[in-house]
Amino acid sequence: MGKVKKVRQKLHQKAVRFPDEKQTIDPMKANESSLPSIFPTSCLFNDKETTKDVSTTKNTTASKKDKRKERHERFLKKLHGTRAVEESIKRAEKRAQTVIVGDMEPLLSALPTIALPKTSKENSNTNQENSKKNKLSRATRQKQQNADIEHFKQVLKHPSYQSNPISAISEHLKIAVQREADPKT
Repeated sequence: MGKVKKVRQKLHQKAVRFPDEKQTIDPMKANESSLPSIFPTSCLFNDKETTKDVSTTKNTTASKKDKRKERHERFLKKLHGTRAVEESIKRAEKRAQTVIVGDMEPLLSALPTIALPKTSKENSNTNQENSKKNKLSRATRQKQQNADIEHFKQVLKHPSYQSNPISAISEHLKIAVQREADPKT
């Protein structure tokens, strides 16, 4: 006996065909288009969304790897956010423990910062100084530190500093400022 083949069934129905407009209109039916509209219905059954929430629309074509990266980034933001808050609280507590002034951070943040624009001459001078500092070898830096230590020891032994250190330092600063203002003398 041979193989029995099944006849393929149609899965979909035929498309609905609208009657031609040329057909006669039944006079017994009410003509809806001729009736006056009491309420405007043009916007009531509109499929289009007038507003969209950006947070609800997500990229549906994102790969698994991208989704994982996004979740990880959100997690790190939460983690760093809480960590930053904890660190700021700790810093505020440390500042509050200072004996005389207490916590100066709110005052400093309230004050405006004054940023003076630097001229090109000043910028070139600072760049040259920085490059000189960076070019010093370890041995020369050590020699400079030893010379500074000896200088401070001499300052500590000086009798005017021992009698009144604040006046001695202020006098030294006045002289240093005058030297900078008048380099010829």
